[in-house]
Amino acid sequence: MENSKNQTYKLYGIVLVVILLLSFVFLVVFLTGSSQENDPNQNETVLEHNENEDREGVEEDFVGIYNDKIAIFRGVRPEGTLKEITDYEVKEVYRSDLEKGIPFEDEEEKIRILESYTS
Repeated sequence: MENSKNQTYKLYGIVLVVILLLSFVFLVVFLTGSSQENDPNQNETVLEHNENEDREGVEEDFVGIYNDKIAIFRGVRPEGTLKEITDYEVKEVYRSDLEKGIPFEDEEEKIRILESYTS
């Protein structure tokens, strides 16, 4: 009888240790995984930022601000030659991005940027 009690306690002990280890592993994976998943576009943002840094001092088309309206420029950001003024007022939430200038490569990308900053 005593031998079966000892075996039962050993079994309970092993189960408890396994549960504790699994809980610990789950917490470690959950906590480290959640910090990396906060910004799913983080790598894209870094790549885009580095790409833009390489282009400093280069003339390009970009979206910016002219008299509180969203405008299209050509030149070295944030300064440049005004090419077009849109009818869209600058929203304060986007002002800092637009003041720096948002570069674009083609008409399609320009339209996508304008849609993003006017909706």
